[in-house]
Amino acid sequence: MTDPVTGMAVASTVFSALGKIGQGRAQKKAAKRSQRALEFEAEQLEQIGGQEFAISQRRAEGERRKSDVLIRQLMAHFSAGGPVSAGQLTLLARMEAQKAYNISSIIASGKSREALRKSEAAVKRYRGELGVGDAQSAQGASRLAAGADLFAGGATLYSRYKST
Repeated sequence: MTDPVTGMAVASTVFSALGKIGQGRAQKKAAKRSQRALEFEAEQLEQIGGQEFAISQRRAEGERRKSDVLIRQLMAHFSAGGPVSAGQLTLLARMEAQKAYNISSIIASGKSREALRKSEAAVKRYRGELGVGDAQSAQGASRLAAGADLFAGGATLYSRYKST
């Protein structure tokens, strides 16, 4: 084994194997970093969803106040004119119903936006998990390839020196 070609073949085989192992480790580290970034994005999306829902609650409260003022003004106007008619009562009832619908609509819209953000966050987390899983598979494949290089190098050396 004093042959320089043999020494270079051994070194080449070892370096090839180590390079493949290092490549697998690097892929796994990159996937973990990507997963952390996706987790951060997911947390941000959830926070935004919560804020959107809170905004919808404030908008709903504003709608309720605005409608209440209008209904009270109409009631005062109707009362000042004498007895309240059935048509006027119907108008007030419709306004109350519209107010309830508007408020429900605003809150449902906020809940929907919040749910959408949570779904987007779940997708980000899932993508991070997939990336790590793929990197672990690649790392395993790199280890197998490194082992194959070592065996191939060993077989080459064995075949070269088995007759001596």
